[in-house]
Amino acid sequence: MEDLSTVVYGLGWRTYLEHRRLLQGFRGARDGLFNILVIHGDVVWNAGASDSGSQYLPIHLEDLEGTGVDYAALGHIHVPGAFKAGEVTAVYPGCPEPLDFGDKGERGVYLVTAARREGQAGFSVSPEFIPMALREMRSEDLDITGLDTLERVRNAVLSFGDSSARKRDLWAIRLTGVVEPEIVFDIRELERSLGDDFFFLRLVPDYSPGYDLDALSDPENSSLEGRFARHLMGLRDELVEKGEGRSARIADLALQYGLDALRQGKVILRRGR
Repeated sequence: MEDLSTVVYGLGWRTYLEHRRLLQGFRGARDGLFNILVIHGDVVWNAGASDSGSQYLPIHLEDLEGTGVDYAALGHIHVPGAFKAGEVTAVYPGCPEPLDFGDKGERGVYLVTAARREGQAGFSVSPEFIPMALREMRSEDLDITGLDTLERVRNAVLSFGDSSARKRDLWAIRLTGVVEPEIVFDIRELERSLGDDFFFLRLVPDYSPGYDLDALSDPENSSLEGRFARHLMGLRDELVEKGEGRSARIADLALQYGLDALRQGKVILRRGR
């Protein structure tokens, strides 16, 4: 762009994964021009600790600094942020609007101002973040221990934010804690009852049944429930000792589901959707 005294370099990739340091050895500085690099990749902040760094076009800080450009416009990371790599100013603008519940906090764009350095080569670059998103993604945890009715849970959900925030933003609320085994909450019905209070609401059940495991695991307890609980708890503890955390969690879920089946006559799903 000769009329703007600006040159733009672009670097993309066509494969699903890219492990190579494609920026390594690239030099894009042209005297007297404002040099911009546009690249989709993943900055490697600690190359020594992370080996090659990333499978999404690793951008090492020394490679970015070595380009000699004035400004690097980066894509891939949704979290907005600006940083320096030597004299190179780099910006991850993120996304103007959040795309999912992983995109927390303010979202917007960067206004980048460039000015020639007096008596020096190159340009000084000043990025300014400008919030643009109309809505935020909000993720919260709600401990429902002791709440024994749908109405009490509903009132607890309404304690998050004020009315304007609830009707403006998108909310995901994880229901945690311990409830009596006999209590079963209809999550979809609860969401429907809150439909007029939230612009968008997703309730994620992640609570546990309050079975008395001490009583069930007592060796004197000869009931089928007791024998089942002792077996699963022993298996879970063995897996924990072996460092098999995922398998231990599965054993814990099997314990809960099995006790539900024995006592309630059915398996009650209290986690996930």
